[in-house]
Amino acid sequence: LFKRSYKITGSCKKRGICCQNIAIGIHPKLQNIKKWIIKYYEFVYNFEFITYLERDNVLLFRCLYLQNNLCQIHWKRPYICRQYPHHRLFNTPSTMPGCGYHVQAALANSRRSL
Repeated sequence: LFKRSYKITGSCKKRGICCQNIAIGIHPKLQNIKKWIIKYYEFVYNFEFITYLERDNVLLFRCLYLQNNLCQIHWKRPYICRQYPHHRLFNTPSTMPGCGYHVQAALANSRRSL
């Protein structure tokens, strides 16, 4: 339905970079339950809260399953980890420097003759 203006290329280099900087965006209207959202991710995913980036409405976490830059539960990692880098409908995703994935502009479709 929506065509993306980008393409994700590359592959994971297994450096644990994305596991040390997990960004969870929250809607501005959910500010009053921010501490409960933090507790949820800490309990369910075993994430450790780092900080709140107010300008971007993003909670920043690190995963406690990461040891020696390797995921100890890679075979059963959460969906949030499996979908990195996440495709977005309206914005271009970003990746962590050195992770191995790259976001490239998609080639424009050529016009068909009628």
